[in-house]
Amino acid sequence: MADQTEPSWTWPRAGELARAILEIGAVEFRPEAPFTWSSGWLSPIYCDMRVVLAHPDVWNLAVEGMVAALDAVGGTMDVIAGTSTAGIPHAAALARALRLPMAYVRSSAKAHGKQRRVEGCSGPGLRTVLLEDTFSTGRSALEAVSALREEQMYVAATLGIYSYDFELFREKARAANVPVLRLVGFDELVDAALVSERIRAEDLRVLQAWREQPDAYGKR
Repeated sequence: MADQTEPSWTWPRAGELARAILEIGAVEFRPEAPFTWSSGWLSPIYCDMRVVLAHPDVWNLAVEGMVAALDAVGGTMDVIAGTSTAGIPHAAALARALRLPMAYVRSSAKAHGKQRRVEGCSGPGLRTVLLEDTFSTGRSALEAVSALREEQMYVAATLGIYSYDFELFREKARAANVPVLRLVGFDELVDAALVSERIRAEDLRVLQAWREQPDAYGKR
């Protein structure tokens, strides 16, 4: 497989999925009144891929994209893993579609019982792909990759429905040596928003400037 730490794989139906997630209201653009992320960053865009779960046709389209992404990764998967909690439903849907076992990764180990971080199917040598709904800074996804590797599992890739395609995440993924794929990237999403007149040309310039320097946005 080619080096997928850069999002070089593009799903041919990415534009279709981008239009679909816009139509169901999973994305909101607000350049004039930015959102505040948990990281403290200000953002003119907010993507809530949990909305996909309420729209079976869109969710089915996303699952089709996930299957196509696994074909791009190549090889046989032993288990499908998801981040807790956003990646769990997508991992479950993909695992069921492929008739494969599933696992999910807690954000931290339980304080009781077996005190596990990886629940479900896990074990040395098992080949997996990690599902996330959205990639931003990549912190939760890469921490989950680390947890799977602690179980001596082989992480063939991490896969998201949408990615902001921040350079920060790309650098982290390269350092962690984990391939990254996504069904819809920032460019596909804003292109679809521009065509559907959800944003204006001047908004596009703001969004592009933010994506290039998200930590500096709103501080000038």
